[in-house]
Amino acid sequence: PIAAMVQPLSRRRRHGGVAGRFLAVVAACGAVTKAFTLGGVPPPTLGAARSSVAPPLHLFGGGKKASGGALSNVAGVMDQFKKAQQIAKKSNELQADLAKTVLEGKSEDGLVTIKMSGQQTPLGAEIASLETFESGAALAESVTAALKDAQEKSLKEMNEKMQDLYAEFGFGGAAPAE
Repeated sequence: PIAAMVQPLSRRRRHGGVAGRFLAVVAACGAVTKAFTLGGVPPPTLGAARSSVAPPLHLFGGGKKASGGALSNVAGVMDQFKKAQQIAKKSNELQADLAKTVLEGKSEDGLVTIKMSGQQTPLGAEIASLETFESGAALAESVTAALKDAQEKSLKEMNEKMQDLYAEFGFGGAAPAE
């Protein structure tokens, strides 16, 4: 008998999409309820086995608030969404600014200079004169020292700007200071 009642569901496919599936589910529920009623068996009810009413389960942030109700939650979520958009916009601006920033690192002897962006991308190198170095090892040592100096300056610049961004949005102490 249930199959005979469910067969007309295929004729309701004209609606298609979500609406068609919704109508099919509603019709199937109606057919099942009708089959139970016709067979003399009452349809099952939710909570019939329980003797008392269960307390509500506030899955998404607690029960009703005294003021504002559900709309205050929506407003809070919208505020957080706007704040996230502002942070993303400022972060993109910060990344563009860091990409344009050029920092110079120098070796201890001052013979090698490395240029690096605020995003720690090497941009160039200058060497005073190759004749001033006794060996290739001395040149490598000066280049390494200049690279380390440029990287430290770049990292410091990036951390300072990130801390400013965090402070602007009330996230104190989010980036470690060096």
